Amino acid sequence: NNLKATPLQMKEAIAMINDVGSAREQGIPKLLPGINIIKGLIAESRDTFRLNYEFLLDVLQSDLLLRRINIRQITLTPTTSIFNTNRPDKKQQKKLDAIFKNYRKKIRDHIDLPMLKKVFPVGTVFHNTIVEQNRGDWSLARNIGTYPIVINIPKFFTPLSKLSVFIIGHRERSLVGLPY
Repeated sequence: NNLKATPLQMKEAIAMINDVGSAREQGIPKLLPGINIIKGLIAESRDTFRLNYEFLLDVLQSDLLLRRINIRQITLTPTTSIFNTNRPDKKQQKKLDAIFKNYRKKIRDHIDLPMLKKVFPVGTVFHNTIVEQNRGDWSLARNIGTYPIVINIPKFFTPLSKLSVFIIGHRERSLVGLPY
């Protein structure tokens, strides 16, 4: 990513933010860092995915908290400098895509979900939660804030309803709650 930081420096930065931001206000950490992993960058290889996974696993096992782990794919457009770089051929790209999908699933299952459980344990109460929309049998709600997590609650409420919710479970990248 050309971040000009080593994994050790990034881990130290995460620890510094955790020193201040992991303090809880009304059961919720005040400020936590997030990680963005981007697939499709120059010189990406099978090792890239393994190293990303190992770094995130180390963060989890070190009892550090991350608010989110975004896993994104680069969009190549002719106006970007990366568009004209040497890209893997189609066969190599297909292999990289399969490896990436495997690691994305491993990160979601083995790191992201356990991290959510640490950041927002069962029983956490969210106050001033606003229902954004109804989708199927669920209402999707969030607190006001920067990049708030989605809380799925049974579909009892109309959009813009305001309520308190306690957490009863975790899903990929979201929480499950009930009215409190």
